[in-house]
Amino acid sequence: MNQHRKRDLLPSDAALRRARESILRWWDTAYLDRQDSVPGRFSEEAQASLPGLRGAEPPASPKEVFAAMDIQRLRLRLDQNVPEWAG
Repeated sequence: MNQHRKRDLLPSDAALRRARESILRWWDTAYLDRQDSVPGRFSEEAQASLPGLRGAEPPASPKEVFAAMDIQRLRLRLDQNVPEWAG
């Protein structure tokens, strides 16, 4: 599915909204609810790659990361005309 139907496509706004809670839970489980260096790396990578998070102190919350990801999705859609996947 990922390699054939969704390849090189952005998730649509509606698809991203439907997946929001699942994404936030996954980030908590996989990256943030740990006692090692992974939470810091997650925050550093989000700040380095997403608009609006660069230089944010303290580290951005998962909801802030999601909002910044949505802004980046919209930028790619409008500035580079990347086609969308509706889900």
